Amino acid sequence: MASISASINTGGVAGFDIGSGASLTFSGTSSVLNIDASGTPSEILGQLSAGGPLYVANANGIVVGSTATITAPQLGLLNASLGSNATSVATSFSSGTLDLSFTGVTGGVNIVSGADLSGVLTSVGMLVAGADTVNVNFAGYKGATEATLNIDGGIPATVNVGSGTMTISEQSVTLASGSNNTYTYSSLGAPVHTTVNLGLGETGTTYLTTAPFSFSAGSQIIVSGDLVNSGLLGALDASGSVTYGSMPGQLEWTGTFTNNGTIETNTTTFLSSTNAAASVAYSLSSTGASVAPLNGNFVNASVGVLNIDGDLLENSGNITNSGSITFDGSTIQTGTAGSIVNSGTISTNMAPGTFTVLAGNSASVSLGGTIDFTSTASGAYTLGVFAGTGIDYSAALSYGSTGSSLATATFNATTGDVTLASPLVATGLVYAKASAGNVNIASSGSISAGTVDLYASGASAGNVTIAGAINASSEIGVGAANAINVASSGPITVSSTNSPVNAIFGAGSGLTIDAPVTVSSSNGDADVIVNLYNTSAATNFSLGSSGSVFVSAASGSTSNFSLDTSTSTKTKPLVVVDNGKITAGSVALGNYSASAKSINGGSISSITGSGSITTGNLTVGNLLGNFNNATGSNPLKNGFALSAMGTSPMNVSWSTAGGSKQAINLNITGSALLNATNIIGTSTGSIVSGGTSLVTPNAGSNLLIQSTGNLQVGTTGSSFNFPGGIALVANSITQDATVYNGWSTVPVAFQGIFYTAPTVTLNNNNFYTNASTWVNFSAAPNVLPTVFTLNFANNAYSYLPVPNTSTGSLVHQNNYTTLANTAAAGGNWVAQVNTTPISSLGQFVAASATTTTQK
Repeated sequence: MASISASINTGGVAGFDIGSGASLTFSGTSSVLNIDASGTPSEILGQLSAGGPLYVANANGIVVGSTATITAPQLGLLNASLGSNATSVATSFSSGTLDLSFTGVTGGVNIVSGADLSGVLTSVGMLVAGADTVNVNFAGYKGATEATLNIDGGIPATVNVGSGTMTISEQSVTLASGSNNTYTYSSLGAPVHTTVNLGLGETGTTYLTTAPFSFSAGSQIIVSGDLVNSGLLGALDASGSVTYGSMPGQLEWTGTFTNNGTIETNTTTFLSSTNAAASVAYSLSSTGASVAPLNGNFVNASVGVLNIDGDLLENSGNITNSGSITFDGSTIQTGTAGSIVNSGTISTNMAPGTFTVLAGNSASVSLGGTIDFTSTASGAYTLGVFAGTGIDYSAALSYGSTGSSLATATFNATTGDVTLASPLVATGLVYAKASAGNVNIASSGSISAGTVDLYASGASAGNVTIAGAINASSEIGVGAANAINVASSGPITVSSTNSPVNAIFGAGSGLTIDAPVTVSSSNGDADVIVNLYNTSAATNFSLGSSGSVFVSAASGSTSNFSLDTSTSTKTKPLVVVDNGKITAGSVALGNYSASAKSINGGSISSITGSGSITTGNLTVGNLLGNFNNATGSNPLKNGFALSAMGTSPMNVSWSTAGGSKQAINLNITGSALLNATNIIGTSTGSIVSGGTSLVTPNAGSNLLIQSTGNLQVGTTGSSFNFPGGIALVANSITQDATVYNGWSTVPVAFQGIFYTAPTVTLNNNNFYTNASTWVNFSAAPNVLPTVFTLNFANNAYSYLPVPNTSTGSLVHQNNYTTLANTAAAGGNWVAQVNTTPISSLGQFVAASATTTTQK
């Protein structure tokens, strides 16, 4: 050295130490490397200066105290191993490079706040390298508004002595787009997990508090571990206010970057996975084990402030925010395994448009806190949230302009659940889809939109739960591979004053409604369409006691409720339990098309419950079992409640699908027109006799219908077919169709026909009944009918008329006058009296369709 003025090792202790009252100066412009091999950390507490690049290396640690002042055009503090061969190290240093290894390194680097490093930062810059823990704290610096600061936390690298820049030392590989390339380390060894703590800029001390720290464009921070910022990173404008500064050209870490301070950056993209080597995974050369890719997780803590003068917040790892993030952009994005969690505030000054939150295929999004659209330009925003393993949305949206609003919102999870747990108000579509999970609308997650679409298509999950209120002005569509559950806290309303409206539900295993579902239009049709389509098990429609379906349409338009099953196999039918209320102009249950949108097929196992159906038209298709509300032994109290809509008679039609005996027991408020379809007495029908195995579908069933008004049986020219006992109770009974109930020459007891009304009008329509059964009237009909009884001979069947003579008479006494075919010669009608009240006729008490005696 040309000239050295030094006061060093004043205490006689081995090592590179400078006491708080001591100083060491290296004159000249040559590069100087000091290696402390004492085995104890180096302590720089006084003044250290050099005219050229100055490096201090100690594998056991370096401390720069608060009383230290260092001046040099380039400073390197190296808590690293430079190699065991001094000659080799000297040769490399003389040629302008140093290889940093961290194998066996301890102690780290600790720059204590208060140290004056302004004499370094105004020059070329500073390099700090260490393992375990690296603390870089100083309040600020004098001079330039930007400075070069390179930090290596435990990653083997080759250092340029003149500039302090680092080159990660790895074997040469060719990077291919989209591939998982692996960097391996050779003789320099493996990375060592390190925590780097930054306490830069304004920290509240009295020392150099006038300037934050601003990285120059060539700065590097690379950490094999965690990075923590507790200071202020940015720059000052002419007035002394914090403004946007630049971040390092290479800011990378493998663990978690936690911001407890303030970061002001003018980079176009902050934390971008497109930075150099940011998405490159690497492995340990000694073991081959993989470690996390560079650009690990980012956490903006509750006290953290991140201001980005750019349009993208991107990181290959997780992004977690519980503090404040402000940027001008429209996208927050992570890599394949990077989740996004927000419980703080995200503010964007983007113009009205699409705001996207995009997590990786193996990651999730938990979007809480506040999303603030601060632009004063008014317009519509679109929110898009996408994740691989699940979405949990509980955010609050706010706008900088009173003229701004949310147009649409999309939530799409590939393999996990989608949960909406905060109110959403949109003018257009709200769409939530879980391709292999569940969709949940929490009780706090109400939705108000034009259209709401919810889909859960996962085979092992695939459920949709609605526990929050939904209001739509056009349509709601809900699809589930398994079940849909509308909880009592989740009323659904679809209402419009200018267009048709729809509510469409499609589920595999069932639909349960425990809340009001109201679908209404004052200018068009209104439809509620339910399709249950499981092909492996019975499906269920359940309306709870607090549930209801109310469908209303404009005058001249139609209001429909359609419940279909597309499962055509009769062993997998639809079970309907109605303990609530269904109200619609037309109600179709089963294989019937209430509107062009319904899907037909399948059958209904049973319809039961303590609820009611109010409609003008009720059609039940492919009924296999009972339609009643069995509560006791009195058949008059076991009817399913139906109500005619308005003053017109209700049209009630049903068809049977074959199988076991049925109990159909209906209590109708108002008048009704009845139509029943069953294969009886036709060319394709079958009749039971003796040892034959041919069976009429649902043979031996029982029908009891009570009406507070009038009952009309069929229409002119039609037939009313029911294979069992028929009992009708009303103010008046009018028969406009031929009635068939004959199915056997040896019927079960009480399988006749019973009409109970003050007035019975037959309109010249006749009866085809079982042999030896009675046709019963509580009052004389207006005309004497012809009764045909079943005849079976030579494996063929026919109906034979029972002769009636002009001398015969009808006598009604007490409850019934019965007509029967007697053994008298000529088979004339004779008067017989049945005094058994209908309430005692046990065959009309609802019971299981599998019992021998039907009730």
